[in-house]
Amino acid sequence: MKNILLTAIVALASVSLTTSLIGCGAATGSTVVKYDRGGAPIATEAPRDGSYQLYYFFGGNPVVTVPLKKGEKLGFEASGDKVMAVAGDKSYPVEVTATSRTAYWKHAK
Repeated sequence: MKNILLTAIVALASVSLTTSLIGCGAATGSTVVKYDRGGAPIATEAPRDGSYQLYYFFGGNPVVTVPLKKGEKLGFEASGDKVMAVAGDKSYPVEVTATSRTAYWKHAK
C-alpha cells in the first residue's frame, strides 16, 4: 500500500512539474525585462510598438497584456516594500512566490 501511494505521489508531482515547465516554455515572444525575487527591480523602455505580456516563471498564461508604443516605460519598480510591474502608465503588484520566483515582460508576437 505504501509503495502504491508513493508511486502515485511521484507520478502526480512529475506531471505537475512537466505541465508547469511546458507552460513556461510555451509563452511566445521575446523577453524584454525580468525580475527575480530578492533582486533589484529594473525599469527600461519598450523597444518597439506592440503588445507586452506579464508572465510568472511557472505560469503558462500571461497575467496581463498591455499595448505600448516604443519608448514607453516597461519593467519593474520598487514601491515601499513591494515590487510593481510597470507598463506605460499602468502598474501591477508582483506576486512572486517560492515556486514562482521570477516575473517577466515579453513582447508578444
